[in-house]
Amino acid sequence: MSLSQRILAIAMMFAVSFALAGCSSWSRQYAPASTVVGKAYGGPVRATMRDGRMITLRDASVAGDSLFGRTGRSGDRVALAVNDIERLELPASRQSRGRPSAMKIGALVVLGLLVATLLLAGAVVGSAGVPR
Repeated sequence: MSLSQRILAIAMMFAVSFALAGCSSWSRQYAPASTVVGKAYGGPVRATMRDGRMITLRDASVAGDSLFGRTGRSGDRVALAVNDIERLELPASRQSRGRPSAMKIGALVVLGLLVATLLLAGAVVGSAGVPR
């Protein structure tokens, strides 16, 4: 494999991994807190409080009238009164959980074409007797 083919392969792998990483935007949820937390599958939940603070929780759960979770790098456990929460959001990529997005399918097609191209280029160069 030539240097330009290696560079192309590395660039394509980076592009595909970026595309497969998903989106980092948030999607507002209109369901009750217990339903939203259930849809989070243990992932992050972002709460916007009535005073404007935005708090991202990991390992969120609902008990009674409170939303519990861990915040920050330290993993401090916090409790938020559901009545003080103005809005709950989930990462947008969670909305299509279980269904491949068009971007992911496209990235996989591009990856397949790249691999096929590199294999064919190697076969053609190898059959011509030109050293690789």
